[in-house]
Amino acid sequence: MSPEIQRFCWFDTVPISNTIWKHKRAIEGHKLVLVDVSISIEYVHTEPEQFFQIYNGSVWSVWGSFPNIFDQSTLAQITLSTYSGANHQRPLHDWECKEFTMSMRNTDSEGVRRFCAIVWFYEVPM
Repeated sequence: MSPEIQRFCWFDTVPISNTIWKHKRAIEGHKLVLVDVSISIEYVHTEPEQFFQIYNGSVWSVWGSFPNIFDQSTLAQITLSTYSGANHQRPLHDWECKEFTMSMRNTDSEGVRRFCAIVWFYEVPM
């Protein structure tokens, strides 16, 4: 039997000038094959920008999620702003991993931001 595609949904609110994190780990004896990630933010006219990143493995950064602050574990980075729009999708090219981390950064000093991120993946035996 071939594996079925699955999704990991993250609905959350990012506090003012803050970064939040979420992790997903494969069950014992399995690995994740990441297909793509979609993200939507509640308000398209958002200045300054909001930054979303997805990383290979377990990542905790003292910097949070900022543009051009990344390392070799970064799989995708999405900037959400008035000019880039509120809905984005990035392919993850069937990246294989045991665990992934997502971060969402709100650079707004006046308001919180609600968002939804969905990662599409297969969970297959190792």
